[in-house]
Order: sequence, then structure tokens, then C-alpha cells
Amino acid sequence: MLKIEIKEKINRIKFNLVQWKNEVEKILSNTGTSDSIPAMLSNGEAVMTAQAVNDWGAMLSAMNVASGGNAIQVSNLPQRNDGMRGMKAMIREAMLEMPAPIVSVVDINKGQKRVKVQNSLGKLGRKKYE
Repeated sequence: MLKIEIKEKINRIKFNLVQWKNEVEKILSNTGTSDSIPAMLSNGEAVMTAQAVNDWGAMLSAMNVASGGNAIQVSNLPQRNDGMRGMKAMIREAMLEMPAPIVSVVDINKGQKRVKVQNSLGKLGRKKYE
């Protein structure tokens, strides 16, 4: 009789452990950092963090559509509500962190030659590059 009671208790503990494990997995899968979704990417494609998509989902969706991709569902994401002000601040911050551009004399000379060629083409009646 005692053996049966011990087996029943062990089975109940095992069942509770399985339930607990399932609950933990369910909680972790909703954090945005669980890495629970396998991604099949093509060359040049990228994955963004859940936080980046939460912050910039609408902007990322617009960029993706503008480049011929599909819209990202953003209706379920929290919205930043700072619109262009937030975008300007983000761009300003990114620009401040960029290194100063390095331009060589060769680059300047090539640019000047391109300007001369465009002006010459305009004099010949051809359409200038814009």
C-alpha cells in the first residue's frame, strides 16, 4: 500500500513539474528575448530586436514597403507618439555619433571632373544627370 502511495505522489510531482515547465516556457516565449522562433533569412536580410520593432515598427514598416517589401503589422505594437520629433532626435543623435568624413584630394578632383562633364553634356543639348 505504501509503495502505491509513494508512486502516486511521485506521479503528481512529475505532473506538476511538467505543468510548471510549460508555464515557464509560455512566459519566456512572450518576452521578446526568448529566441523561440526560427528565422529563415535570405542574404542581406536582417533581424531586429523586439524593442526596436516596438519603438520603430511603423517607421520600419514604411521603409520596408518603400523598398518593395511587405508591411509589418504594427497595430498591436505600442506607439511612440512622438512622430517626426522623435525621428529628428534619433537622426540628430546618430549624426553626432558618426565619425567626421574623410575626403581626399582625389575625391575632390573626381567630383570636379563630374561637374565639368555634366556641364559639357548640357551645352550639347543632352539631359544633365540629376
